[in-house]
Amino acid sequence: MAVAAVLVAAPATAQSCVLTRLDSPVLHAFDPAFDAAEELAWQFSAGWRYGRSDRHFVGTDEQEQRQREGSEVINSVHLLDLELRYNFDPQSSISVGVPYLMAVRTGPVRGENREVLFRETRSNTRGIGDISVVYHRLLRDPGERPRSNLSLGVGLELPTGENAQTGVSTDLVDGVLVTSIETADQSVQPGDGGFGIVLQASGYALLNQAGSLAGYASATYILAPEGDSGVRTFRGAPQEAVMSIADQYVGRLGLQLGLPTWKGLSPGLGARIEGIPAHDLIGSSDGFRRPGYMLSAEPSVAWVRGPHALSLALPIAVERNRQRSVADIERGRHGDAAFPDYLVLAGYSRRF
Repeated sequence: MAVAAVLVAAPATAQSCVLTRLDSPVLHAFDPAFDAAEELAWQFSAGWRYGRSDRHFVGTDEQEQRQREGSEVINSVHLLDLELRYNFDPQSSISVGVPYLMAVRTGPVRGENREVLFRETRSNTRGIGDISVVYHRLLRDPGERPRSNLSLGVGLELPTGENAQTGVSTDLVDGVLVTSIETADQSVQPGDGGFGIVLQASGYALLNQAGSLAGYASATYILAPEGDSGVRTFRGAPQEAVMSIADQYVGRLGLQLGLPTWKGLSPGLGARIEGIPAHDLIGSSDGFRRPGYMLSAEPSVAWVRGPHALSLALPIAVERNRQRSVADIERGRHGDAAFPDYLVLAGYSRRF
């Protein structure tokens, strides 16, 4: 079937201060339902992701004093991603993905000597994100039970999500606490504010004669040709006055084990990288962005029974790197960003 079962049922968003808004689905090498592909033309998927970002980094150096003094900025993000896919035939399909974001961002209010007076909820954002439409093509007919296969995808990300929701910011001005309404941080906005070109690749190969061990690899990259969204950041530096619309990427590589006696259960272990680059492949990279990446070890498990598939993955961070942006380089500085220790990814899909 053109989509098979995936370790994460639908594309989702990883939210940290280094913002990514996508995932890279993995073809499931042990799906027993390939033979029914022509009869099951539709697939519905629901994915859920949770992440709590509170560990600050400059480059790969952790700013441990932020947690000691209680000055860390914390993003707590839930994201629901719904996808509907139609299979034209066993090798080609089209999918529509609709994400819904729920995020809370908290941070410190500092005194005259930069001491932390108290913490505040800076924003509570929610809403439909950027909808994606992607065409997928498998290079081999899955009904023939090949020992390897590759799926390629290309599509559009539409600027349907709000990218200018607001929050509050409290500052001490001449000894008086002053609260103002400002644009919420771009890391908790439902949308980017621009169109994107979605490029995907996902494949697997059986590695032993018994067909119980498989290697997988997948990658997704979103090209953002537009430079910035024009939305104010309320930052003082002119290079960071408006929000940048950045490219985004994620890649996964690993192994899956699926013994016949396990009745559709297949654990996996892999590596995962996701992030945004400092420079886009197409268009301007100006404006405010937090480039960087998170490299994770990713244990996972998938279970397939008939038309149903369940999945759970727990990417655990092993390296976090907040890279310098174009604005950082122009200003001769290096900004920081908060990352999570781990993510929780759960998914369900059903073919019908």
